Amino acid sequence: MLRPMVSSSPSPERNSRCRLAKALQSEWQAWTGSFAEFMADLDGRKVPYLSHSKVATVERCPRCYYKQYILGEQPCSDALTTGLLFHQAAAASYARRRDSRRGAQPADGDPPVPQHPSLGEQPYLDNALATLTENVWEGHEVIGVEELFFMDLAPRLPPVIGVIDLVLRKGKSYVVVDHKTSKRFGEPDGDQLVLYAEHVRRAHDGVRCKGAFDEYRLVPNLQRVRTPVFRRTPISVPASCLPDLMLRYRHAWLAIKRIRGEDNAPAGDECWFCKPRYSSWW
Repeated sequence: MLRPMVSSSPSPERNSRCRLAKALQSEWQAWTGSFAEFMADLDGRKVPYLSHSKVATVERCPRCYYKQYILGEQPCSDALTTGLLFHQAAAASYARRRDSRRGAQPADGDPPVPQHPSLGEQPYLDNALATLTENVWEGHEVIGVEELFFMDLAPRLPPVIGVIDLVLRKGKSYVVVDHKTSKRFGEPDGDQLVLYAEHVRRAHDGVRCKGAFDEYRLVPNLQRVRTPVFRRTPISVPASCLPDLMLRYRHAWLAIKRIRGEDNAPAGDECWFCKPRYSSWW
């Protein structure tokens, strides 16, 4: 249960935002489909909400935002499918570790290796999962796997929805972890973990929290690589980062509200979907 922000005299605006956040959470609890279908339904009904993915997308490319969140189109590529299958397998692996520690009877045998619809991509997925096994978080208790939250983050913002890949605890300190997969290491966006850490602080009554990105470089053959295929990047996520995060989200929300059609949703200069053409969208 999320810990509400304390205020001696809540404003009508705050009360309205809290009601909307709780309403979204209640809708999800009553939902019978998948989380992806739930989010698509919110977008189809034009329900106001933010996520870090929404913020990052509109910053990178307003046209991609328009296509994905307004038209309901989804980018499609083998790499995105590999990432999705990896996240599902990583979640299952850490969930087994969590349940085993809590005394639950694990299912017989190891979970099946996910099968990639593109045969040529299977080695990339298999090698990423092998790398995951070699780099699990030892000495930490698994508290949450794909932990979903609905947060009333700040005034002048709609509710924020997020899913944390992994929440760990060691002693009195928590760690929020996000998994990344790609053909090369990127530049992690620390604000994503700042948001996740704020949820953990609220949910667990102001605990100490750290952040980390676990990045898995997709390679076809682990025996031939000469550079690292795994990188764990610690991220500082103190509450003092929240004002900058809120300002960034407000700017993104204003940009989102200005988008009414493709004419005022220009392609981003560095967008890998929109350049040289829109062939990645199906």
